[in-house]
Amino acid sequence: MTRVPFGLCCSPYLAIRTVRRLAEDELERFPAAAAVAKADIYMDDLATSCSSVAEGVELSNQLIDLFAAGGFDLVKFSSNSPEVLESIPVSHRVSEAVEFSPESQLKILGLHWVPADDVFTFSVNTEPRVCTKRNILSTIARLWDLVGLVAPVILLAKLILKSLWQANVDWDETPPPKIMSLWQQFEAELPFLESVRLPRHVGVNDGAIVSVLGFADASENAYGGVVYLHVYFPDTNRTAVNLVCAKSKVAPSKTVITLARMELCANVILAKLMRVVIDTYSSRCKIDNIFAFTDSTVALAWIHSSPTRWHTFVANRVAQIHDKLDPCCFHHIPGKDNPADCLSSGLTPAQLVVHPLWFAGPQFCYSSLTEWPVHPFDPASVDEAPEMKPNVLVTTAPLDCHTSPRVFGELAARVSSWPKLLRIVVYVLRFVKKLPNKFEVSHLEQAELAVLRDLQSAHFRNDIVSAQSGDKMTPALMKLNAFLEDRVLRVGGRLTNADLNYNSETAKRSPLDGKFAGL
Repeated sequence: MTRVPFGLCCSPYLAIRTVRRLAEDELERFPAAAAVAKADIYMDDLATSCSSVAEGVELSNQLIDLFAAGGFDLVKFSSNSPEVLESIPVSHRVSEAVEFSPESQLKILGLHWVPADDVFTFSVNTEPRVCTKRNILSTIARLWDLVGLVAPVILLAKLILKSLWQANVDWDETPPPKIMSLWQQFEAELPFLESVRLPRHVGVNDGAIVSVLGFADASENAYGGVVYLHVYFPDTNRTAVNLVCAKSKVAPSKTVITLARMELCANVILAKLMRVVIDTYSSRCKIDNIFAFTDSTVALAWIHSSPTRWHTFVANRVAQIHDKLDPCCFHHIPGKDNPADCLSSGLTPAQLVVHPLWFAGPQFCYSSLTEWPVHPFDPASVDEAPEMKPNVLVTTAPLDCHTSPRVFGELAARVSSWPKLLRIVVYVLRFVKKLPNKFEVSHLEQAELAVLRDLQSAHFRNDIVSAQSGDKMTPALMKLNAFLEDRVLRVGGRLTNADLNYNSETAKRSPLDGKFAGL
């Protein structure tokens, strides 16, 4: 098989893999074209840029030759530079009507590019349809915005679709009047998007100081992040701020998530977006500064602390953020200056085109860096941050056959068999390395002493202390001639008058017979 068919699950992979293999094979002959073919192709579209006309001419010629080496014809070239177009064969260009018309547009990755003005714009084609769930979804599916330049409008469309699902509207059923009114207003304002014109060139030139700015916000309805590129020219004291990309997500309708958690999820999206932008731009220009802003102090307290301090939900997302960006990059910003607020509430097309923050960024971006709200954040400034794990303080005490905590006494209350209790205690003393693993009968005797000490320390603590200090014990024990031996309280008897050792009688008995001397 020498063709890549359409429609198979593997078709996209095979197409891209073929191009990449071609770039690898022809790397030595066409180094510049091979690098572009690997990085700047999206399916059957190739979009790239050059710093000069000479570089553009050389690159276009290399690209044509590179793909020709693999049996491909790279056609429909277009450029904002007439000099570059003149160097490309006529057979490989777009039609002359498209090349030289000032209003001509080329569709690229869902956007429309006007080569004459070098700007991106949108084209909206709406057809009058009956307001049903099926037709609403069909219209929303046409709003293709790959990098999120009009993300607040797309979000509003998603929220309308979510309300249809929550209202259990069937596919061909008329929505409730409230949803229908909101959709009709949204659909009527869609042509406003055609007035949006965003410059393709973000202003980066030699000697410029480039900063990546990110903003995150969340509400009960949605959350998201937006990224801008801030370019400052020291020679002319000029500043350019351009919208790069944005992404939003609708809040889940069934799962109950606190607003603070939503804010943290927004910062996760922002961190991922900024990492993609930084990695992409770093190959073309130097990134001097990285700033991420949010208006949630709770989210900042989580981000500026170790993930191990928080419960699982927060800890996992804080770890994701730390993996993408340094926590020192995150700062607080007032809500009124946060352009990501548009991503948490959504905007109609008419509201978006006149919004003061979305396309231009906050006003402080155009002032000196020393006037920006960039200050070190102290997590301790947030009192009782939620989601904190409780502190567990563990204390230990020696456990052996001489001194033991009252665990043996508690164990004795649960085990009714004395031989079984002694064997359990032997296993415990082995575990804490106080007895050897090889069993001996003396181990049972040591286990018996450990249990007795534990029980006596619970019930006769004061008498044991008195006996150790040489003071008198309680009258009841004094009548029994009690004394302390090997830290076990024992009583006297008539056997004291015999010519026998005190332990001679008990030594004849096994601790397993259930009988023992002493109290």
